Amino acid sequence: MKYILHIIGWSLLLSSCSYNETEIQKFDQQIQKYIAKYDLDLKPTGSGLYLKIDSLGTGRPIQLNDSIWVSYTLKLLSGKIIEVQDQGVGLPLNGLIKGWQEALYGLPVGSQLRCIAPPQLAYGQSGTDRIERDKILYFKMKVLDAK
Repeated sequence: MKYILHIIGWSLLLSSCSYNETEIQKFDQQIQKYIAKYDLDLKPTGSGLYLKIDSLGTGRPIQLNDSIWVSYTLKLLSGKIIEVQDQGVGLPLNGLIKGWQEALYGLPVGSQLRCIAPPQLAYGQSGTDRIERDKILYFKMKVLDAK
């Protein structure tokens, strides 16, 4: 639960984080190398996020103002698992990291997806108490509900 609060709190600080083009390209190269190494079928969205919809839900489309209920696994590209939420947890989408907002907005409830968020769409230069600064994050998630 402590980590979940960081998703909300730290995401507000990220708007002040900035990376230069060289740093953003370096993150993108690391993500591409990881995707190739594990033969993943994630595609770039244009913002730096890599995304794969594994299963499209049948519920209503998720809106930015929604509170979402989601189960997820978060790990680093090193393979270190940071957080597992099997039961699902309720979170306000507009208070989450930009990578989650982009990945989930407009998707139907019930969707299952994977995404890799570079630091500029995650916790950036601040990091959290469990995630070092400038870390690339890999999420596997299922949207259980949205209201």
